[in-house]
Amino acid sequence: MNGSSHASSGQNAIAGDFPLHPAHWRFHAWWLILAGILLCASIIGSWFWVGSRPSTLDQFWAPVFGSTDTIYLCFPQSFFSGQNLLDASAPTQERHLDEQMRGVVLDDLQPLMSFSGLLEMRRRHYTLLGDDTATLGDLRQGPTIFLGAFDNPWTLRMTNNLRYRFGNDPDMTHFWIEDTQSRQQLRWSVDREVQQTTHSYLDYAIVARFRDANTGKLAVVAAGIARGGTVAAGEFLTQPGEMDAIKAHAPKGWDGKNMEFVLSTEIIEGSSSPPKIVAAYFW
Repeated sequence: MNGSSHASSGQNAIAGDFPLHPAHWRFHAWWLILAGILLCASIIGSWFWVGSRPSTLDQFWAPVFGSTDTIYLCFPQSFFSGQNLLDASAPTQERHLDEQMRGVVLDDLQPLMSFSGLLEMRRRHYTLLGDDTATLGDLRQGPTIFLGAFDNPWTLRMTNNLRYRFGNDPDMTHFWIEDTQSRQQLRWSVDREVQQTTHSYLDYAIVARFRDANTGKLAVVAAGIARGGTVAAGEFLTQPGEMDAIKAHAPKGWDGKNMEFVLSTEIIEGSSSPPKIVAAYFW
C-alpha cells in the first residue's frame, strides 16, 4: 500500500507541474497562428519590396525611357561594291552584279538587335538611323543610342569632349581609348596586326550616358575599339546581370548623373567574353 501511495503521489506531482487546461492551449495556439501570419506577411512583403525596386538596368535607362520623344538608334553602315546572286533555274550558278550596296556588319547587327529588342520590350517608339543619313536635326529630336566607334563618325563626335575618348595613330595600326585627365597619358589600346592575325586579343569599349550640348538630348554610347568591343558594350547595356557591376563604382544618386565607363573584353577566336569595367567617371 505504501508503494501505491508513492506512485499516486508522484502522478499528482507531475500533473501539478504541467496543468492541462484546454483554455490555455487555445490561447497559445492563437498566438502561434498570429506569429505565423506575421512571419508570412513579412516574407511576402520583403519579396514585393525587392521585386518593386528598379534594377540597375532600369535606373540607367530611366531618363531615356521616361522621355516622350522618339528614340533614335544611330548605327554604322558599310558599303559594298556589288553582290553575288544565284541563278533561279540553276542555283549552283552565281553571277556577280557590280552595284553599290549598303549593309550592316554582323558584329554590329548583334548589338543593334539587342537594343531593338530592349526598346520593343519597353514598348518605346524608335527609329533606325544609318550613320551616313543621320543629321544633327534628327539627333535633336530625341534621345539617341550611338553604336560603333571608328565606323560611326557621330560616335567620335559625341565622345570627343568626354573624359574617355577614342584615338589612333596616323597609319591606323594602333587604336585606343585614352583618359584625357590622366597625367600618365593612360591608354587602352588594340594592335591592328594582332587583331587581324590572331583574332584573340584584349578589346576595349566606351559605354556612356550623358546630355549632349549640341543636341540638348540624352546620348547613350555603346562603342568598341574593334567589333568585339562593340558587341560587349551592347551586351553590357541590355543585360541586367552585367549592369549590376555599376554599383561597385557608382556614387550616391548616380542614376541622375552623366556617366562614362571603359570596358574590357577578352576576344577569343573572334568571340567576346563578358565585359568588365576598368574605369568609371560620373559628373
